[in-house]
Amino acid sequence: MLLSSIALGALALTTLGCDEPEEITLTVAAVADLHGALEPRTFLTARRDKVEVGGASLHAAYLRILRKKTEGPLVLLDGGDMFQGTLVSNTVEGEPVVRYYNHVGVDAAALGNHEFDYGPSGPNSVPKQPGDDPRGALKQRISQARFPVLAANVVDAAGKTPSWLRRSLLIERGGVKVGIIGAATIETPYTTVRANLVGLNFLEPEEPVRREAEALRRRGADFILLTSHIGGSCRDNDPAKADDLSTCTDDELFQLLRKLPRGLIDAAVGGHTHQAISKRVNGTAVLQPFSNSQYLSWV
Repeated sequence: MLLSSIALGALALTTLGCDEPEEITLTVAAVADLHGALEPRTFLTARRDKVEVGGASLHAAYLRILRKKTEGPLVLLDGGDMFQGTLVSNTVEGEPVVRYYNHVGVDAAALGNHEFDYGPSGPNSVPKQPGDDPRGALKQRISQARFPVLAANVVDAAGKTPSWLRRSLLIERGGVKVGIIGAATIETPYTTVRANLVGLNFLEPEEPVRREAEALRRRGADFILLTSHIGGSCRDNDPAKADDLSTCTDDELFQLLRKLPRGLIDAAVGGHTHQAISKRVNGTAVLQPFSNSQYLSWV
């Protein structure tokens, strides 16, 4: 398949109606580390045939098929690092990616480390003049997005969530209330331009994620989802072996999920490592779809 997919199964909710319970299946689809890959890439097969892989057109087509085939509501999440990486995106500081995500209906995106790479809006990648906003380009993209960018563990110098960022949100789909929390990797200060991070702190995500999840449950969330620019890697992603973590590296995302109360997070989307995950960790379904628009994950 030119665009592969990873499936773990389905999450089901029993809701109390007037007469008898109704089972509703929620599908969570994910993309991560798009890195501006809106155009397909050309590869050679073993027979030396050229094939085009990924790209916005094929990616959107698979999403359209998935929406038609699934029963019940679908939530589409991004695991961060949306913009930086290709000429078509970099030239206009990620604007085409926002237009694409608005078109396909992304519900929320995690804050990736490379979201800070563009710096101020305009030609300079770091502040040069007094008054230059080190996050000007990112703020401009967020203002154009019809979806929020989330990170519960990123705070300003006063310990508050920056005005351009959100910790979580609660949406309703098909009678189901879905809470979505975001998290950013604590590696961010070491994996982007530090001049563009002035005044920001990246906290260990465990407590911020837990607090948001508990608050969302109190607000009536039936499902809690985590979309994070925090990742891992597994060599064997056979859905029949979802609980077998023997081929997985013990990376940041797995460590976070093990620290949280079992069952607090129903499904988690990973990113940052450009690898695949189709596993269950501490009762949480975990999905991560490689990178560069070549894969789509769903649970």
